[in-house]
Amino acid sequence: MSVKVQHYLLKEDLKDPSSKLLYHLRQVPGTSQIQDISAIAKAIEKTGALSAEDVEHTMRAFIYELKKVLLRGDKVKVDGLGIFSITFHSPGKEAEKDCTIKTINRVNIRFKVDNSLRLVNDSTASTRGGENNVEFVIQSPVTGGGGTFAVTEVSLNDAPVPAGSGTLTLHAGNTLKIKGAALSGTVLKANFATGPTAPFNDRSLSDIGTVTTTNTLITINVTIATALTAKLLRADTGATVYSFEP
Repeated sequence: MSVKVQHYLLKEDLKDPSSKLLYHLRQVPGTSQIQDISAIAKAIEKTGALSAEDVEHTMRAFIYELKKVLLRGDKVKVDGLGIFSITFHSPGKEAEKDCTIKTINRVNIRFKVDNSLRLVNDSTASTRGGENNVEFVIQSPVTGGGGTFAVTEVSLNDAPVPAGSGTLTLHAGNTLKIKGAALSGTVLKANFATGPTAPFNDRSLSDIGTVTTTNTLITINVTIATALTAKLLRADTGATVYSFEP
């Protein structure tokens, strides 16, 4: 089964408004599903002698024992899968007495994949159709309003707002402009909160203010009192098209 990917445009330097746009690939939003233990157990049941309940019990027992081994600082090697181990981070201290176990501020689980499980791009693999090959296929570009959809620049009161510059705070009377291509053929939403303690939700741009749209520009005259905006996203797929968060 092929993995569907699509093109998207991203500035070469996210913090430079004049930076050129480059085409990248990403998996098509909504095409990746989460398979939990129960689903995997049912799939194993169809190919083996164990029931799904037995498989699920065994997998949960394995996870329990895996954690026990990691908690004592040992590694777990699973042939055909990889090696699990722990890593931790401790900031440096000038004095030895200040470097204590309390300075360990992060503990992570590290996984090193087994060579037999390493995946490769089928289109560039030396052997096509191998059992570890991933077949990618580019989905037809989303078009509308005479071109391929893209958000290329955002400005607030005519001042550029680079992607990754931090949550964008909008107030009544502000003017937000979204520049790009094929904007008139795609509905956008914004993920924002109405205050510091309010939850972030995906809402229509019209909830922020009065919206005027052309093929290359969306202008929003802000009427809402406050909108702490995290990102812009497509209404049809939920895919993020411009994120203000670092």
